Order: sequence, then structure tokens, then C-alpha cells
Amino acid sequence: MCDDIDHEYTDDAVCPYCGETHYYSDFIFGGYRDGITTCNNCGKEFKWVVDLTVTFCTEKIEQEVSDV
Repeated sequence: MCDDIDHEYTDDAVCPYCGETHYYSDFIFGGYRDGITTCNNCGKEFKWVVDLTVTFCTEKIEQEVSDV
């Protein structure tokens, strides 16, 4: 059943019918935000939606001390 399969807000697309993991990083980098695909395991079609979260890291740039 769909309720027993963790398929929402996962790191990869998970078939909501059988739980098969589908890796779609190429779609994300290709600019696609959603689509429909066929599961390689059970053969059923399902819709996938990319939910992106952007985070930042910053670091100090060491300044050279000039000789005065």
C-alpha cells in the first residue's frame, strides 16, 4: 500500500506503488522540476516533483598584511 512506503520528501524519487528508488539527478540538473515516469520495477506510472532547498556556506578570506 502507498501508506506503507516512504515516498514524500525523500532524497531520490521513490515509486509510491512498490517503493523502488529512482535516481533523477540528471533531470534536476537538466532543469526539470516535475515529470511522469514508469517504474522499472512494477511498471506503473507515477508523477515526480523536485523540491529544492538551497543552503549557503561562507568562509573568511585571509587578508595579507602589507608592510608599512
